Amino acid sequence: IRRQRQMSIRDRVISFLGASYFRAIGNDMHYGLSARGLAINAGLSTPEEFPRFVEFWLGKPEGESTEMVIYALMNSPSVTGAYRFVLEPGGDTRVEVKSRLYIRKDVDSFGVAPLTSMYWYGENSNRKGVDYRPEVHDSDGLRVEEKGGLIKWRPLEVSDATRLSYLQLDDPAGFGLMQRDRLFASYEDLEAEYHKRPSLWIIPKGDWGKGHVKLVELPTVSEFEDNVISFWEPSVLPSKGDVLDYEYTMLWTLSSNPAQDNTGPIVRSTRVGYDQSSGGDVLFVIDFESTGADGFDENRVPTVEAKVFSNGSLAHVNTQWNSYSETWRVTLRVHVGVEPKGPVELACYLDFSEGERSETWTYQWTR
Repeated sequence: IRRQRQMSIRDRVISFLGASYFRAIGNDMHYGLSARGLAINAGLSTPEEFPRFVEFWLGKPEGESTEMVIYALMNSPSVTGAYRFVLEPGGDTRVEVKSRLYIRKDVDSFGVAPLTSMYWYGENSNRKGVDYRPEVHDSDGLRVEEKGGLIKWRPLEVSDATRLSYLQLDDPAGFGLMQRDRLFASYEDLEAEYHKRPSLWIIPKGDWGKGHVKLVELPTVSEFEDNVISFWEPSVLPSKGDVLDYEYTMLWTLSSNPAQDNTGPIVRSTRVGYDQSSGGDVLFVIDFESTGADGFDENRVPTVEAKVFSNGSLAHVNTQWNSYSETWRVTLRVHVGVEPKGPVELACYLDFSEGERSETWTYQWTR
């Protein structure tokens, strides 16, 4: 669907790509990550099932309407269902999604509002020698918000094996794969324009209950494969004969803070390296920036809450004011041993005296 009649990709608003994949853009954006209607058995050892939109019906906008309605019929061996999309283009493009799903077979994994993206390497990967560009990715992190206000930020990363992460929460307020770094100098790509790739923020409607946001990160050797999948999965999987209704808003945006009612500090960047002076401990360097109107005050020093959950121990924490970017920098030195038994899980956030709290940085590190 195009904004105007000119046959230019920059006039397009939304594109349905086959199976149940689709993607949208707003003003001054370049096509990037994709959404799906549903994900069945994604990230498992068993074969994944790809439901298909087999028919579409387009509603003709009337008068001065700024919206367009699209209906789609989904079909697959395990589920069938109907979707209604209300598309509203703009600076940010908004898509209202309403679905009714009929479960035909029991499934091993059931992904609602799935997102699919590409991450090859970034500032936390130390892989800059493979390409002339500093970073190559459509998204650089997963953001998850609970209705109580707690926000988690999980930087993306890839390794030689599939990585699975489960961010537990009750009744999500929002989640999405974000492209937070908007500097051209971070990518130096005039063709792909990764700095213009949209973030996609999902805002659930109604009570989605208990569950988790699942993140699947697959190995890749190039930028031409979508290797990141994220979706909401209920704690109790649906069974054959169930009828389910899901409704949510999709916001395709360039904003690093799509939840505008939450102006707490966010993670700006993550860097990882080794501390040779301590025998090879791992250094995690996290910069937090303010999203408030007044910014940070260097005299208002935060308390750092950090923890290593598995396969390592926290050796040292350091906090510094970064006057160059007006951010607070936290450096975690973590002892992991010569051969860690598994992934090292970490978390960190800033706590200010007035009760202001940053989003929680979470990370999964593998040697």
